Amino acid sequence: MRIRIIGAILALVLAVVGTVVVVLYVRDADVRAANGAELVSVYVVHTTVPQGTPGEEISDYVSVERYARDAIQPDHITALRDVAGEVTTVTLLPGDQLVEGRFADPADLAAQGNVVIPEGMQEVTVALPVEQVVGGAVRGGSTVGVVITVLGEESGATTGFALHKVLVTRTQAGDNYVPDASAQDAAPVATIMVTLALTATDVQRVVWAAEMQQNDRAGIWLTLEPDEADQTIPGLVTGDDFFG
Repeated sequence: MRIRIIGAILALVLAVVGTVVVVLYVRDADVRAANGAELVSVYVVHTTVPQGTPGEEISDYVSVERYARDAIQPDHITALRDVAGEVTTVTLLPGDQLVEGRFADPADLAAQGNVVIPEGMQEVTVALPVEQVVGGAVRGGSTVGVVITVLGEESGATTGFALHKVLVTRTQAGDNYVPDASAQDAAPVATIMVTLALTATDVQRVVWAAEMQQNDRAGIWLTLEPDEADQTIPGLVTGDDFFG
C-alpha cells in the first residue's frame, strides 16, 4: 500500500513538473517569436467611440500601440490627419484598431441617404419657404447657420444667428401652405421640409421660432455654412443698428 501511495505522489509531482516545463517552453517560444517579429505602430481604441464622431476628435479615444505586422489590419490608419473631415460610420469598441473602412465623408453618406446623427442629438423638422433655405440648395449632409428674426410688439424686428454648423440630415419637398389663411389675397408659398440634428436645448429654440413664424411673429432663415465660413458676428441687428 505504501509503495502505491509513493508511486501516486511521484506521478503527480512528475505531471506538475511536466506542465510547468511545457508552459515555460511555450512562453519562451512566444517571446522569441515576438522579439524576432517586426513591430508596427497602430492606433487602438481605448474608450468607446460613438457612431458619427468627427475624425478631428478621434485622438481623445485612441492610443498608439505596437503590434506584430501580421497582427494589424491591412487598411489601418497611419495618421489621424487622414480622417480629418470624416466621421465614424459605426461605434468603435475598446481594442479595435482604427481602419479606413470605418470612416466616411458626411457628404458621401448623405448622397447614399445615410447621414450619421451625432451621439446625443435629436432630429426635428421645420417647413421653410424655398427662399429661406438658400433657394433649395440645402441638402442632407449640409451644415447650416440658423438665423432668426423676432418681431417685437414695440421694439420692431431683431435679427441674429441663433445656431452655427447645424447638421442637416435630410430635405424633402413640402406641401404648399397659406401663411395667413384669413387673408383673401394670401398666396400659397412653396416650402421645403428640412430635418436638423440638434441638442435637446436647441430643438426647443428652433421649435419656438417655428411656432412664432407660423404666427407671423418670427422668421427662420438657413445659410449654407461650410467649415471655412466666418462665424464672427458683432451681435444682434435691429432697425436702429441697420439704419444707424
